[in-house]
Amino acid sequence: GTRLVLKTMNGARNAEGLELLRWAARGRSDIVVIDEVFTQARTANLMNATDCYTSLHRSEGLGLTMAEALLLGKPVIATGYSGNMDFMTPETALLVPWSPVAVPSGAEPYDVGSVWADPDIGVAASLMQRVVADPELAARIAAAGQRDLAARFSPAVCGARMRQRLEQ
Repeated sequence: GTRLVLKTMNGARNAEGLELLRWAARGRSDIVVIDEVFTQARTANLMNATDCYTSLHRSEGLGLTMAEALLLGKPVIATGYSGNMDFMTPETALLVPWSPVAVPSGAEPYDVGSVWADPDIGVAASLMQRVVADPELAARIAAAGQRDLAARFSPAVCGARMRQRLEQ
């Protein structure tokens, strides 16, 4: 059957929130909560064992784990906001709409009152269900994401862009 793995880290920084998450998942063998700092290799192994990678982030830098999932040929469901939009399109990932919201207190290192994304959880859940119900769609999106990322961001392509820029 389907299993949801919720991978977090630094849960001690928000012990109450982590405990609420674990409490909500209690008694559910189809939900696993992992709160650990993983090595890059362990992260890659977990990601490689999944059928889909989801990142419902509010603000993301580059979005390296999303790119890694794409390169592994995984369908990716992600907030359509922030650094991942430099390499994701509606053809290469399942993008979750979002609304701008003010950052609340207690969300360090983000400045209170600055703006970040609030992903639409209902849409995200529907996309997760869609990936399970339509493996052909999931495979098509995953293959498109893998091809596009490899073509546009391979070391050779990025190196050529850097060389061209340096020559300018």
